[in-house]
Amino acid sequence: MTQNFVKEIENTRQQFLKPLKTATYVAVAFLGLGILFLIFTFVFMDRAFDILFLIFIICLIIAGVTYVVSYYNANNKYVKKFKNDLTIYAIKQNYGENYEYFEFQGLSLETMSKCGFTNHPDRFTSKRCFNARKGTINFISSDYVFSYRHTRSDAKGNTTTYYNDYPGRFIRYEVNKDNKAYMTIFEKNSGNEMFKDPRIGEKIEFESIDFNEKFTVKCSDTLKANYLITPVEQVNLIDFDVVFKSHLKIAIDGRFIYVFMASYSSNIPLSIYKKFTLEIFNSYANEFLIPMLLADALGLDKDKYSYDK
Repeated sequence: MTQNFVKEIENTRQQFLKPLKTATYVAVAFLGLGILFLIFTFVFMDRAFDILFLIFIICLIIAGVTYVVSYYNANNKYVKKFKNDLTIYAIKQNYGENYEYFEFQGLSLETMSKCGFTNHPDRFTSKRCFNARKGTINFISSDYVFSYRHTRSDAKGNTTTYYNDYPGRFIRYEVNKDNKAYMTIFEKNSGNEMFKDPRIGEKIEFESIDFNEKFTVKCSDTLKANYLITPVEQVNLIDFDVVFKSHLKIAIDGRFIYVFMASYSSNIPLSIYKKFTLEIFNSYANEFLIPMLLADALGLDKDKYSYDK
């Protein structure tokens, strides 16, 4: 079934590519004609320089406009036609019918701020809201941009206002068991004005030197820290962070686990010039597996999160 879906997208890409190829030939023809007139410009410089050079410029403009307009028209039609269908198909491959997805809606600032370690932004946007359930894992997520306003003045006293933007992906898990502890796991060397230290709990050092070098952990209960983040989870978090190249900020607070994948952004591998293959589909579909992979890394499907005694 997936193979048929991939073939369908590739066939449609080829259909959208045909008029673009024609437009490209026309653009190349006008470019060649323009170069010919440019040559004539230097040959007949004394008699008709202005008119020949003007024709060269006109041919150059026609070639450029023809190609650019045709490319954006074909590419946008192709991407728009399959962007939503591809997203829904990719999600269903991983979650069946147990999901909701809203491309242009996102989670609220209030939802993301409940973790307790984000500074209030001057500007906030969120989109690609996605929530799903698989097995015992229940989560909501969306992409975000936190923006902070700054001003600077030059030597003449002129003031300029600008914004620092901090994009990323947010995930919130809800588990069945309340471990009655507040714990933060912050990747080191990734701080910015978006995040603050909640100043709750004692700093924890684990046996893993690699984990201690990469993450700073604080917990309101030292014993709970070693119970929630075992050596297995420590290795898993390091591996996850290496693969997805994000800067993790995690809070475990009662029944909720808040995760910020700071600086992470996904790329839609769709282009009118790029052949659509099964590998491209899989890379796109894997984007929606991130919440499950991170849940696995944190051990959220284990008994310590699954039920209350």
